[in-house]
Parts: sequence; structure tokens; C-alpha cells
Amino acid sequence: MKIAKWSIAALISYGATLWIKNLVFNFVASILVWYLTLYYLNKFLEG
Repeated sequence: MKIAKWSIAALISYGATLWIKNLVFNFVASILVWYLTLYYLNKFLEG
């Protein structure tokens, strides 16, 4: 289940930061989106 959540969060963060051309900012933003997605997925699934 953990791998599935991480994969979903990775896909969402990749899609959300696809438009950012600056590599450093893209990396930071994708990690932030990935973390927030995991946080809300956990909240939603435990809910």
C-alpha cells in the first residue's frame, strides 16, 4: 500500500510541475507537491 501511495503522489507531482522549465525550482516544487499529496492521501484514507 505504501508503494502505491508513493507512486500516485509521484505521478501527481510530476504532472503538477511539468510546466516549470527551471530545473531547480521544478525539483523543489515537485518534492513539495509529492509530500503534500502523501499527507492528504494518508488523511483521506484514514478518514
